[in-house]
Amino acid sequence: REQMEGISYVQVLKEALNTARVDWGLLETRLGRMRRDLINGHRNGMILNLTGEKNLLEHTQEEALRFIKEGIPPNQDAQPFPDFSTTEHPWATLAKEEMPIRAPIKDEGIATATSVSYVGEGGTMYAPGEMIHGSAAVITNYLETGYLYDSIRLQRGAYGAMAALGKPRSGLFELLSYRDPNLAETLEVYDDIANALTEDIESFDELPDDAIDAIIGTIGYLDGSAPQPDELGWTSLQQYLRRETPAMRQAWRDQILGTTRDDYLEFAKRLKAITDLSIAIVSSKAAIQKAQSEGLGIELVSLA
Repeated sequence: REQMEGISYVQVLKEALNTARVDWGLLETRLGRMRRDLINGHRNGMILNLTGEKNLLEHTQEEALRFIKEGIPPNQDAQPFPDFSTTEHPWATLAKEEMPIRAPIKDEGIATATSVSYVGEGGTMYAPGEMIHGSAAVITNYLETGYLYDSIRLQRGAYGAMAALGKPRSGLFELLSYRDPNLAETLEVYDDIANALTEDIESFDELPDDAIDAIIGTIGYLDGSAPQPDELGWTSLQQYLRRETPAMRQAWRDQILGTTRDDYLEFAKRLKAITDLSIAIVSSKAAIQKAQSEGLGIELVSLA
């Protein structure tokens, strides 16, 4: 994810832009190599995702299959790809080797031209392969609309704050404020989130109304307004790639609806036990340096 969306990706884009300016032929050769590898790969690695009305798809399916099989000349020497739902992709293997060197876990302040801050903190809540219970989505919603909203937006003036479980079932837990006039104060709010959740729930014998509202809100997010066709197609493709079945999605919904007081308390314990915790802040250089002078141990990163 860091290499595809993060700061290291920005650095790759900067390098590609510089290459385009000083040696376009080299970049063109690289892009051509990528195109060749896509065309010459085995057809079992190709997925064509079409979204449309039933009658339209029925009339186009045959032509789409012909395009895949014949429209692009197949490479008879290509080896079939393994099933990457059970076999680690070589890109993932390489990323695991490079990440500790190119983008090690560290606390960093990313300097840019802004008068406000975007304060993020996150870490590993679930180990790889560990099942994530549907109640985690409910409690994340509860924290975002309650504790974080009150503490960061209402009391401290940020435009907003959010909590997230990261990419689907990744095991990461993330906190983020945006257009935030504060920096260190927001991190203090994050640090107290587990204690605040425990105190909230332990003061009631049953789930409080706000916690029940979070269940309703989470189900509403899943089953609320109908998605647009492009959203439906993209979601369907993601579910297919993750080998996610209707039974699995129904189990997730059932877990959401069945969220209990004990689930909240268990989640609070997990918050306290998060590993590989790190901070990432986007702010002005002056604000980051001020936080450093006040004792916040973050490394200044410049995108210039």
